[in-house]
Order: sequence, then C-alpha cells, then structure tokens
Amino acid sequence: MILPTRIYTRAAGNTVRERRAPIGPAVARVLGVVALARGAQFVEVLLFPLVAATRGVDTVGAALVLLCLALGTTAGSLAGGMLVDRSEARRIAGGALALSSIAAFALALGDTVPIFGAAAGLYGAASAVWRLALETATAQALATDPGAVDPQAARERAFGAFIWLVNIGALVSALAVATGIGPRIGVALQAVLLGGAAVMALMLLRPTPVRAGGRRGSAGSLRPFLVFAFACAPFTIVTFQAFSGLAALFDDGEYRVAVLVNAVTLVVFPIVLWRVVSRIDGLRAILLGAGLQGSGMAVAAGIEDPTFAIILFSSGQAMLLGVLPAVVAGVAPHPAAGRYRAAFSTVQGAAAAGAIFAGPLIAAASATLFALTIMTATAVGLAAVLTQRAVVDLGLRQPVACPCGALLCTCGADHLSCAFPSPIMARPAARTAG
Repeated sequence: MILPTRIYTRAAGNTVRERRAPIGPAVARVLGVVALARGAQFVEVLLFPLVAATRGVDTVGAALVLLCLALGTTAGSLAGGMLVDRSEARRIAGGALALSSIAAFALALGDTVPIFGAAAGLYGAASAVWRLALETATAQALATDPGAVDPQAARERAFGAFIWLVNIGALVSALAVATGIGPRIGVALQAVLLGGAAVMALMLLRPTPVRAGGRRGSAGSLRPFLVFAFACAPFTIVTFQAFSGLAALFDDGEYRVAVLVNAVTLVVFPIVLWRVVSRIDGLRAILLGAGLQGSGMAVAAGIEDPTFAIILFSSGQAMLLGVLPAVVAGVAPHPAAGRYRAAFSTVQGAAAAGAIFAGPLIAAASATLFALTIMTATAVGLAAVLTQRAVVDLGLRQPVACPCGALLCTCGADHLSCAFPSPIMARPAARTAG
C-alpha cells in the first residue's frame, strides 16, 4: 500500500525542495498491525445477535451486555491515556490486543449473561486501550521516519490510512453478515485476528527513540484541548444518531443496504477523492465534511430511495475521520499524547452513547423531527468548530520533525518544531545553546 505524501529535504543553498514519497516504514508497520486487528469487526456487529440467540437470555439481558461493552470502552479510554504515557505504545498495544483476543474467545464460548457481560466489558476496555496505543504509535512513527515531513500532508495521510483500514474491516464484516456467517463463528474469527495482531505488534513495532526536551509531564493544561473536543462532539452525535435512527425509520432490508452503502463509501472515498481533499485547508475540510454528513442524513430520512443521500453522508463522515485525528495528533505534546487522545475519545464516546440512545426515540416520533435535530446538531458543530480555527490550523501544521534533526525537543536553531511541548497548548521550552 503506497500512500503518497510530501517530504521536504535539504538541497543546495540551504533551501527546501519538495518531492513525492510513500509513507515511511515506521508508520507502515503500525498500519500493518491495524489492518490485522481491524480486518473484521464481528464482535461489534454480531454481539447483540449472539447474546439474544442464547437460550435463557432475554432482550433485557442482551441490552445489559451491550451496556457492559459501552462502560468498558469508556473505562479503557480513561485508563488507556495514562498507560500509554507511562510505557511504550508497543507493549501497551500488544498486551491490550492479547486481552481483546481472550475476551472475544470468552464471548464466542459464553452462555450466560454474567459471562457475556464480563467478557464484553473486558473486550471494550482492552480495545479502547490498544486503539489509543496504536494511534499514539502512529504519531510517534511520523517523527521517527526519515526526513522532515510536511506535517499536514503526513498526518492526514497517516491517520486517513488508519481510519481507512478500520473501515475496510467494517465492510468485510457487513459483507460476511450479509452472507449469513454465524455469530459464534464470526466472534471466534475476530479473536484469532486479534491474537495475531498482538504477536505482530510485539514483533514488528519498535520502541520510539523520541527525545523529550523539558520535564516529563510538562504538557500544559488540558482545558483548551477539551474545548476543542467538545466543539467536535456535535459531529459525533450526528454520526451515531444517524444510523441508530435509521434502524427505526427503515425496514430491515433498507437498513442493511444503507449500512453496506456507508461501508463501501468509507472504503472507496479515500482512494478516489482523498488527494483532492488533502489540498483543502484543514478547517474548510472539516466544515465541508460536517455539512455533507448532516445534510446527507437529513435528506436520507425523508426520501424513498436514500442511496445518494447516504453516499453524501458517508463522504462527509470520511472527511471528518481523516482530518480530526490528524488535528489531535498535532495538538498533543509528546509526554501526554495518550492522555490527550483519551480525553478526546472519552468526550466523543459520551456524545455517541447519548446519540445512540436518543436516535431511535426521535426517529420513531417523527422523521421530520429526526431530520431537524440532525441539522441543528450540524449547525451547532459548525459554529463551535469555527471558534477553534487556531487549534485546527496549528494542529495540522505543527511540525513532526525539525529540519535540523531534532525530534520534538529544544535546540539552538530558529525552528518552530524544536519547541517543546506543543506551542499550541503550552509555552515552548526555553531554547538551549548548541
């Protein structure tokens, strides 16, 4: 998989020239682990049918299992940030992937609500931790790949590829479910893939030799970053209210088609249009993506054939999924990278939980009300993110490696990337002589 990006190298006369190059080997190794870990997502897709079909388990019991999964994911997001900041992302990812594999096997073999609930909670927590660890490893790998990388292109390509691989797993799962794969077989297959990803993470990922200038933990206040995280929450509400609500608006066949169209678009969109989108200013890309997502879903709720509207919604979703993680990667200072990502994931997770609960209720009450709430949330998000223009702009342009060779540390030259920690969230450390 070759993903072109811009890399700047020193030329004669101390100038900088641009050339095309693939994503570096360190990022590619992380993406390989992601591809195996998310090659299928049968637990997420088949957990409710698996539990509900078990003898002696009613709908309330199945709902409680899903609640355990959600609570475990939230707990994992909170704990994962601290774990990643205190240890190597490689070890955290490998251990959490192994726990996810064990939990998935327990789900495949389970037969009572307590077993299902405990396994679902463990799976949710471990999955949140390893995803945070791999996101952090991606950001660290950007700094250690050779060359001084154009930050916006590099981050958007790397995290766009990260999300693209996740979406491929969703598409594989949707196709497998459509062909009638059994819930226990699918979940067991997921366990095997996660176990393989754990081995791959421990064998292929390397410790990141990033030198941290300044004291450990001098990461500045999280408060400005949390403002940005809450500004993005309405977009998450739209995403999750959309498909939970469509389940109430559409019959089973229409809903399956909508899910499949969404999965296909999320996979195809980056291949066809990402080169064009990556040339757009970061804030404009967020605004365009949010507008497409909200308007597409609002239209889909009120027409008989929503296929084109679902494509619009999914295209906007793909843009947001590519740009927002890149902003977070640029904003987060190295000593607290996991903590920053955990804060963002927790805020978005809370927004998603509320949207999943409210979506079907609103859609069942009125399709018009459903469309109106989608557009209202979109408008609120657009207004909120406009107030975060500086964070978005600086987050995408924050250099990941200095032309002088310094990696996220102080030096004696006038290079912005030598400032530590991130100049967005905290004051740069004093430059040292040399």
